[in-house]
Amino acid sequence: MARNSKLSRLVLTGDKELIAKLNGLGGRVYRKVVARASRKAFAPVAKDAKAKAPKETGLLKKSMGVKQKRYPRAGRIITLVGPRTGFATDVTVNTPSGERTMRRDPVKYAHLVEYGTAPHSIKIGDGEPYQHPGGAPKPFMRPAFDNNESRAKQIMRSELAAGVVREAKSK
Repeated sequence: MARNSKLSRLVLTGDKELIAKLNGLGGRVYRKVVARASRKAFAPVAKDAKAKAPKETGLLKKSMGVKQKRYPRAGRIITLVGPRTGFATDVTVNTPSGERTMRRDPVKYAHLVEYGTAPHSIKIGDGEPYQHPGGAPKPFMRPAFDNNESRAKQIMRSELAAGVVREAKSK
């Protein structure tokens, strides 16, 4: 598996026979098999991330899931686990200047929860800025991936093999 500080990837190696059979499929069929297999493989990671996500309003937990981006020209399918769009909502929060209704979108703050924030100044409306103390990191994505990496690889292998057999039988 290749890793860097911002991105984790699940890389299957070996299984030369399976990879050769996948490469022998037509492009559309190949993408269909890989899309289905990767969605199933990362479902346990999403479920674990959802369970580990800290609950303040419950919005972050609710938004966690698997999503895919397709790049047909390049023949790529990217499977992502994280907060999904469409979960933004207005919530009432306590601020130094009293209760305020603010728009919260988990897509825009999930990384701040995962990695934490440094102390910083915030200006709310026309009021005076105040010093936010920052927030400690509350990792939920990295532990979910680390705990499910081998399981995801196992599911990916079995689903790819089943997909190849399924597509071969349908022809």
